[in-house]
Amino acid sequence: SCTNCSPVGSAFNERIMKWAWETLLDAPIPEPTTAAHTADEVAQYCGRYETVANVIDVTPNGEGLSLLVTDRPELLEELGAELEQEPPVPFLFHAGHADRIVCTTPPYRGSSGFFLRDEAGRVTAVNAFGRHAVRTR
Repeated sequence: SCTNCSPVGSAFNERIMKWAWETLLDAPIPEPTTAAHTADEVAQYCGRYETVANVIDVTPNGEGLSLLVTDRPELLEELGAELEQEPPVPFLFHAGHADRIVCTTPPYRGSSGFFLRDEAGRVTAVNAFGRHAVRTR
C-alpha cells in the first residue's frame, strides 16, 4: 500500500499484505525464524545511532533489542510539528543472519533492519525503518 501513517497505517499495510499473500499467492505470510541472543551478544549492538533527522537508541530487550527513534527537536521546530514520542520498538535477531533484525509484534510486525560493521568487525551503523544511522556512541 501507499501509507505508513500513524496510528492505523501499519495495521492497514499488514491487512493488505496478508490478503495479497493468501488470495493472490495462495500462501500465508511466513513467520520469520528468530534466534535468541545473550546479553553479551546483544551488547555489541547497543548504543546511539544518528541521522540528520533522528536519533536511534538501541538497548537490550530480553533475547533481542529495542530501538527508540527520536525525532530531532530542531527539525520538528523547523517543520512546526508537535509529534508524540513513540515507544521503543522490540526486535529479535534473524536466525542464521547475525546482524539482521526483525520486529515480530504489532504495529511494526515485519519491519526489518540490519547492522553494518567496519573491517575490524565493530558495529558502525544500523539500517532500520528505511533510515541509515551512523553509530555515535
